[in-house]
Amino acid sequence: MISVLNSVSCSYVGETDHRTHQTDIRVVVWGFTRVELAKKLNALVKAGCWVDVVYAYGIASDPYRYTSKAVVDALKNGGVTIGVTSCGVPMPDGRVLKPHSKYMLIDGKYSTDQTPRVFTGSANYAYSSLRNADETIVRVRDAAIHRQYLTNFYKAGTPAAARSRRARAPAGPSAVPRSRSPPACAPGSGRSPRSLPGRAALPRTR
Repeated sequence: MISVLNSVSCSYVGETDHRTHQTDIRVVVWGFTRVELAKKLNALVKAGCWVDVVYAYGIASDPYRYTSKAVVDALKNGGVTIGVTSCGVPMPDGRVLKPHSKYMLIDGKYSTDQTPRVFTGSANYAYSSLRNADETIVRVRDAAIHRQYLTNFYKAGTPAAARSRRARAPAGPSAVPRSRSPPACAPGSGRSPRSLPGRAALPRTR
């Protein structure tokens, strides 16, 4: 995944509107322990990308059960403006619902084109999964598929959590309405407004 991110440019001029935009990178993952990947995401924030990471909540006594503290610290290194959300939605029966997805969304300049893309598969962001295990990651270059994953990203958690969701503005090439986000899994909560607009001519303050 580091090699994937090496092809990202954090600002670009839109092919149709000829305005400068900011590349968005969004991640939902169950387990994240690959510190070098976290450092790369942090470096992209410093280069001007907009990054949101949602990972599965551990337990009260072990919050870093699935995603290590070293990764969280690396993502936040230098006090950067990055979304880092531990996601767990308590249910009335005592269960805690957590995301088990593993995907990365890139919306912006990638290599020589600006097609939104999805990288999804079976691998957690751990060294063993990415380098040693028999895992699969699929790249999908398609704005419509990206739009579906983007909708899922802002529903990370459970539809049952919708009763207290926080308002937020739509963004991205797909202009997907994102007026509500789960309270325990609201990507980018508390972040300052973005420095550049996204691809669509829509407000993107948060």
